[in-house]
Amino acid sequence: MNRVAIRRLGLWSVFKFSVVAYLVGFLLVFIMMLVAYIIALAAGSLSTDQQAGQLLQQMSISGGVLLLLTFFGGILGSIVCAIGNWFTAVMYNLLAMMTGGIEINIERTDETAATAPPAGSSPYA
Repeated sequence: MNRVAIRRLGLWSVFKFSVVAYLVGFLLVFIMMLVAYIIALAAGSLSTDQQAGQLLQQMSISGGVLLLLTFFGGILGSIVCAIGNWFTAVMYNLLAMMTGGIEINIERTDETAATAPPAGSSPYA
């Protein structure tokens, strides 16, 4: 059994991964909402909601503008959440300097031991 300690997180890699993960999640939700809106529009169920339509007309906001605001708001929210993850990684790095990080025990199974290179050899040689 090998013991591994995570003593530091790469801040740039945490930020990049967070941006991509949040953007993918946002785009999935955005596409699902767009499809649901198109289906509801085609079914004619949106015409029964007069209050929401009148409110948007009073505010002079069209559906396209609302769609763009939602899209850019989601992108901005993804970036803000990624910055939050970056700050969390900074806090982890500071705490790991004091406590030694998180220790993980890794156990090799027979399959990984059979395919692993011999000890002391480099896979890049």
